Amino acid sequence: MSAPASPRGRPRGGLAGGARPTAAGIGAVALGYVPLGLLLVGGLLAWWGEAYWNYSDGVYLLTARTLDGGLYAEVAAAQPPLLFWLGSAILSVSDSVLAVRAALALVALGTGWLVALCVWRLTAGRTASALAGVAALVTPWRLHESLTLTPESLAAPLLLGAALLAADQRRRRGQLAGLAAATAACFKLAFVVPALALACGAAARRHYATSASLSAAAFAALALALYGGAIVENVLTAQAQTGAREPGAVAALLVQAAWNLAPLLLPAGLAWWLRAWLADLALVRCLGTLLIGELLLVPTVLKQGTSLNLLAVVEPTAVVLAAGGVVALLRAARSPGSAALPRAAAAVVAACAVTVGLQSASLLLSPDDPGLFARPFSALAYQRTLSGEEVDAAVARAQACPPEVAYSGPPYLAFMAGRSMPADQPDQFILARARVHAIKLSAAQADQPRCP
Repeated sequence: MSAPASPRGRPRGGLAGGARPTAAGIGAVALGYVPLGLLLVGGLLAWWGEAYWNYSDGVYLLTARTLDGGLYAEVAAAQPPLLFWLGSAILSVSDSVLAVRAALALVALGTGWLVALCVWRLTAGRTASALAGVAALVTPWRLHESLTLTPESLAAPLLLGAALLAADQRRRRGQLAGLAAATAACFKLAFVVPALALACGAAARRHYATSASLSAAAFAALALALYGGAIVENVLTAQAQTGAREPGAVAALLVQAAWNLAPLLLPAGLAWWLRAWLADLALVRCLGTLLIGELLLVPTVLKQGTSLNLLAVVEPTAVVLAAGGVVALLRAARSPGSAALPRAAAAVVAACAVTVGLQSASLLLSPDDPGLFARPFSALAYQRTLSGEEVDAAVARAQACPPEVAYSGPPYLAFMAGRSMPADQPDQFILARARVHAIKLSAAQADQPRCP
């Protein structure tokens, strides 16, 4: 893929020299981003607290706590074991949701730093890099999901790091990129799609593909050795049996995805249109192919159990390209003989930035009724389920139940209260949907009485 005809005064194929990943440059980016990022992540931790947002978060937390209960063979689990191993490792240090939130806050901080580093590679602008890194922490779905123990929170930095490494022609960087992309897919199999898409843009394509394939094969062999055929039944068969949503529900989710993503994707498109104004065309290619692969995940909301939290993976990549596109547009608009088109595009970009800001602000300021976060006229608000105070009250009620009685409320509250779900099965959704779990479902249904 070649760059467009060079704008006046610019060399064809990107800015001369580019922003090379020297230690001094990386340090300068970190110096600009990290203080702001730490301050913002600390604020997000305080804002989140122990609030309950995501059903899957509770399922995975509770599953990670009970790894010794026979993962897959005895305890149904819908994701590969890497997610549960990581959750269990954190809980072994401190068995509390705040410890998990703190660990994930560090992951979010690292994701923002990767965004900043990518923008610096594209623009050589330290201010733009720092601002993009901070913005990536508070885009709508990152704000909604980044501190939950879900595959999306952990795969986002791996995929972005893979794109950054894959833009380098050196063999070792290509191999590391393949390893990072395969690791993302080991948190959730659906992330094979963006990993494969990235292979189309990787500079050292053969080394990337070989490393990704070998890494995935090694992990699959380890998982099969540890869990046998039970992992296949849980991660593949059960997921295939969850069923599909009604067309109307799928359409509503796709429109919501468009509402949240369009303000980022429109300026992101400028990064390709104006790529001659950017410093690293190889990185533009890698990020572009990665973004396409991530967007291909959106239609998977057709499957029951797949939700829009997958947008938390798309947003960091889109922020990098949007920031690069905005910087390129500003440079093009200042060039001699610039046409009215860049100025018209600047107005669209400004409207997009305001829209994203309002979506995030509505969630941040009113998490129980985030009007602008949800698309106009939507019956779904994607609001916080319970505030920290409401969680405390619900936990107190759960702890008042008789100790020997199974808890039938949300898994997150079971985790917080130290209660067991029916038949010690955290994922009641997958039990009810997947025929392969019929025996486990019968055991859960027979676990009576329950409280509440």
